[in-house]
Amino acid sequence: MIYFNVADSISGEIPKRFNQENFVLYAKCKELLISAANRGCVVAKNLEAVKKHFDDDLETSRLSNRLGVLSDAV
Repeated sequence: MIYFNVADSISGEIPKRFNQENFVLYAKCKELLISAANRGCVVAKNLEAVKKHFDDDLETSRLSNRLGVLSDAV
């Protein structure tokens, strides 16, 4: 009986954990870095999401240039 209560609790909390706004942003940042490191390309939709979040604190052109050479450094 306790097992089912715990399973219900966990299954209810998982969507709350992974559907948060910041988690989606972190996932896009991770995908942006991995694609830049592995393929040397910058995924525009992920870059735009990062720019939207950080707004004036980030120069997208400079970030894009740095990410472009990331694959050479790895």
